Amino acid sequence: MPSSADLDDPDVRIQVAATALGLQGVLGGWGAARLYEEAACLSRGDAGGFRAFDGRVPWPEGRGEPEPLLMCMNRDAKFEPHPGARTLRSDLTEDERTVLAGIPVTSPNRTAFDLARLRSPISGLVAIDRLAHLRLIDLADFRDYVESMGRRRGAPQVRRLARLADARAESPPETVLRMIWREAGLPAPEVNASVYDGSGHFVARVDLLDREALLVVEYDGAHHSSAAQRSRDAARELELEALGYMVLKVTAADLASEDARRELRTRLARARRRALYRRR
Repeated sequence: MPSSADLDDPDVRIQVAATALGLQGVLGGWGAARLYEEAACLSRGDAGGFRAFDGRVPWPEGRGEPEPLLMCMNRDAKFEPHPGARTLRSDLTEDERTVLAGIPVTSPNRTAFDLARLRSPISGLVAIDRLAHLRLIDLADFRDYVESMGRRRGAPQVRRLARLADARAESPPETVLRMIWREAGLPAPEVNASVYDGSGHFVARVDLLDREALLVVEYDGAHHSSAAQRSRDAARELELEALGYMVLKVTAADLASEDARRELRTRLARARRRALYRRR
């Protein structure tokens, strides 16, 4: 590795870890997920777009600090701890390992399983959603895989997250918003659902939709900040309200801390009660 290499760069970190591993183990966690994500995005013609697995502790819990790489080693491997990495002693089956871009990595299902059990619940669900959205894992197959893991450490958390996962989620904030919705005890919403008027004409595609309550919940992110976009958003919201929908906007500040998320759970539950009341 050249002395000028940026050791904070996630791809450099992956290469350094792969060299250190040699034949003694495989790369897992976000490192494996990043390689899968990159291959999937390139195959879709998305060379410079969003990447969820960037080597940092995920938002909203992280503040830009590096996330340790996961090195999966056989239980009898002789291996010294590697700086910036976490070692997991686990005898992988042949189905749980493969080679991608010349680097031995955990399979997509095993990658999702480890991310979901070693990260926080929020970040774990973000990882499962992202891998499912890219069609790197099939959620039905993944749930079966998780059941096969029996009483492995962290398996109960992964089972719960696998039940909540949705391949239609397109961004981490959408996943976090949906998790808060479910934590509020509300029924499963439709994700990135289309709304049509009475004549069957398309009106809007919305982040979360509760058709029973006619409640729409939207994440208002940075891409909504331009004047033109805000004008389009306002017109869209008026169309939805004319059809009887209540629209609730959520921002990054509503997701950024546990206190904010607690307040949002209360706000969502109240909004749904009001929406249901309006339909009487």
